[in-house]
Amino acid sequence: MRRLWAKPVSLATRVMGAVFAAFMGVFAVLLVVMVVTALANDSGDLDRALRDAAKDLRRGVESVGTDDGARAIIAVYKAQNIDDPQKDVSPALYLILARRDGSLRLNSDGAPELDLSQLAEGIDKIEHQSVKYRSYRATGPHWTVIIIDNAKARELSVVRELGSELAFYLALSLPIVLLPVWWAVRSGLAPLQRLSDQVAARVPDDMNPLPTESSYRELLPLQRALNLQFARAADLIRREKAFVHDAAHELRTPLAVINTQAHVLAQSQGESRVTAGRHLEEAVARASHLAQQLLRLARADAAASRMEQPTAEIDLMDLLRDLMAGLADMAAEQQTELDLDGPDHCLLRADPQLMRSVVINLIDNALRYAGPGGMVEVSLHRAGGFWQLRVADRGPGVESDLHEKAFERFWRGAPDASPGSGLGLAIVREAARSLGGTAWLQAREGGGCIACVEWPASP
Repeated sequence: MRRLWAKPVSLATRVMGAVFAAFMGVFAVLLVVMVVTALANDSGDLDRALRDAAKDLRRGVESVGTDDGARAIIAVYKAQNIDDPQKDVSPALYLILARRDGSLRLNSDGAPELDLSQLAEGIDKIEHQSVKYRSYRATGPHWTVIIIDNAKARELSVVRELGSELAFYLALSLPIVLLPVWWAVRSGLAPLQRLSDQVAARVPDDMNPLPTESSYRELLPLQRALNLQFARAADLIRREKAFVHDAAHELRTPLAVINTQAHVLAQSQGESRVTAGRHLEEAVARASHLAQQLLRLARADAAASRMEQPTAEIDLMDLLRDLMAGLADMAAEQQTELDLDGPDHCLLRADPQLMRSVVINLIDNALRYAGPGGMVEVSLHRAGGFWQLRVADRGPGVESDLHEKAFERFWRGAPDASPGSGLGLAIVREAARSLGGTAWLQAREGGGCIACVEWPASP
């Protein structure tokens, strides 16, 4: 069964594990080099030791001279080989003593039956019955002494002996190296732990940036990222508080009107009742419109922050035609002409509901301020690598020093003349941000205002 959670591994443990793995790698490389060197022809302590042993035995048997002396040497070798406590880790060594005239040949137990005349003086490689051996021959005036070892057993013995020796030195040096490394890792990670404690000790609403003047260079990217996140969270909290405050303030007026007119409607008759009903309907419509705008603004905020951004391929020109057709009755009532200019099609990937909000708010604002007998001109064009949507009206316009302020939430240039909520342009700008673009206002030549939205064109 898969574990649902796992204890996190510390950075110190990972570093120490990497150092230990490096030591093991060095151990393996050194062992291979030493074994290869030791097993090379005429090299290594083992070859020289066995060659010298063969020469010493040849001198000994020559000094004894008799057959009984040679038999005694073989018997002593057999006894030492049996009682040797290191026999299980030593190569299988065989001893052969032979007179040069061929009258006597003495073998230790297990020695292969070889043609001695085929063995070279000194070190020689041989193979007998598919088993590889190495011989060490020393020839004297009367006797020939040959020491034979099993190549495979010899190689295993060399690996064990050198591995044990190297492991001893490794075990001796490992603590000497690991302790300073462990101390260095602990002291090196201490600033990270202090930073973690500093962040954990902050109160929930503390969004002040972390000090970076005396920080370590490796921690600066993390601290800057945290400070950026703190700034974003502080801005989000500020905007949410302002949003709630402004929304409550804006909803208070229509709700108060609804409450007042409801009492009037319940207690009045005749013309007063009709007037109260009309005022009640207007207040309900304003509250409903404000609620819808608040929902659209929340959706635009989420899309601009990349928290949620469902996209689909839409044809913006088709969307413009449909929405302008739906607003045709409103335009006809106030005798305002609607005009659309653009390509046949404009395909892009975007949130359909968000794009509808952009178009509706731009055209709705233009119709509100265009006035009777005016004209609202909607155009969509591609300039370089950008699409630009422009909605122009011939109304009173907005003073140039108020163009930027017009995008603030709940701001209305002429609150007495327009029943709007003051959220339309704020929604447009947030939607433009979600597309990677921007929105702005500019004065129209001859009077009026132009609202522009521009975003990068996808391939």
